[in-house]
Amino acid sequence: MSGDDWRSCLSAGLERHCITCCRVMHIMKSQRAGCIVAIGSTAGLFGYGQRTPYAVTKWGLIGLIESLAIEGGSWGVRAKVVCPGTVAGPRI
Repeated sequence: MSGDDWRSCLSAGLERHCITCCRVMHIMKSQRAGCIVAIGSTAGLFGYGQRTPYAVTKWGLIGLIESLAIEGGSWGVRAKVVCPGTVAGPRI
């Protein structure tokens, strides 16, 4: 996989989540309430062979959301990740 492909995968799978969550977290903290729900994957829990870039983004997403849950807890902001298993699709 080329460096550009890695960057594209990280941007789509992690960077955009970081940017969005930081923006909404600011609003939710000011309201002292809110809930962030992200869709992860079991790839972020166990890793997947031949799908390393995807698994890396899902590990990162889980870390991001867990950290936001800790950070936002005292502000009344909750954050959770839903991690569905393998789904039959064009990549599998």
